Amino acid sequence: MKTILNLMEQVVIEEAEKLIQSYPHHPYQKAFALPDLRQKLVAYVLNRVRNFYVVLNECDLNKVNCQSVCRSLVDQGKLESTIHIGIREVFEQSQVQSTSHTSKQDHKHNSPSDWFG
Repeated sequence: MKTILNLMEQVVIEEAEKLIQSYPHHPYQKAFALPDLRQKLVAYVLNRVRNFYVVLNECDLNKVNCQSVCRSLVDQGKLESTIHIGIREVFEQSQVQSTSHTSKQDHKHNSPSDWFG
């Protein structure tokens, strides 16, 4: 069976992990320790960089060296810049959603119908 493989995905994951470590533990590293947020970051970056795909037999999946292929084809500076921008944007979006969710819960208990049970 043949499989389509995005060669950039693993490169983005590894580079993002490395760059996240350069940010303060609180709040960035702590926030991106959450799999959902990390996945949003990877998706953000993959949507903004050039991707490289190959079609392989399943038995050949382990033989592909994504690192060497992609690193030679991608502009490392642009990739790092895109990841830094993504870290800030995804983090800010998560904070806005968190604040919005919290304020909705706070307002929920302020409605007159909640006062009397």
